[in-house]
Amino acid sequence: MKKTQRLNAFVKNHWTSLTSIAIFFALIKLLIHLFTNGQYGYFRDELYFLAASEHLDWGYVDFPPLVALIAKFTTTLMGTSLTAIRFLPAIAGALKVLLTGLIVKEFGGSRFAVALACLCVLIAPVYLVIDTLLTMNAFEPVFWMGTVYFIILAVNRNDPRFWPVAGVLAGLGIMNKHPMVLLIFGIFIGILLTKERRYLFDRWFTAAGLIAFLIVLPNIIWQYQHNWPMIELMRNISATGKNVDLSPLEFVLNQM
Repeated sequence: MKKTQRLNAFVKNHWTSLTSIAIFFALIKLLIHLFTNGQYGYFRDELYFLAASEHLDWGYVDFPPLVALIAKFTTTLMGTSLTAIRFLPAIAGALKVLLTGLIVKEFGGSRFAVALACLCVLIAPVYLVIDTLLTMNAFEPVFWMGTVYFIILAVNRNDPRFWPVAGVLAGLGIMNKHPMVLLIFGIFIGILLTKERRYLFDRWFTAAGLIAFLIVLPNIIWQYQHNWPMIELMRNISATGKNVDLSPLEFVLNQM
């Protein structure tokens, strides 16, 4: 009887815990991509980033440097096959599912809530596509969600020591794709307008901002030295009408 109770307790605490459920779904996501990501030919952006990886720098005209570094790391260790260059995007896809479960858990979600949230992210068509390609888009949600998760931990557990971790992820997120700045700006406004503004004077919060800035500084210097090509690029794109102009309401509705 005692052995049965111990076995049931072990299963409940380890195999059906909230974290375990998130890990199970993350592994499913990983396996899906590992078994399928070699079935399609090279995407043009993948060839672009592979070429950039042969000319590593602190910046490029139309993207920050991290994806080129990831491509260089991948090709150095595993070669340039489709499965090789798409291995880290598959890992990123699994991390998205895992972070989803951890965030739901931190907000007090049940096993069903964690499983449902992880399932939704796992089967979302947009993630099934981007996590099969070596692009900035595969890693972008990981940095967004990772930053948010550690901010949640800092606030939810009243432990400011989580802020520097969020700062590292935020800095790397900007070095992956510049729109990460929008998330940081939104979070800052949210903190400023709520009781959590107390963190603005906390040394850990200050450290997080400094860490993020130092990580991004080489790219800022590179942009300055090359006359801010990213800004010029965005202006040119806007002038040609490539991007669609939406009102704030239209943008929100399109997200839904």
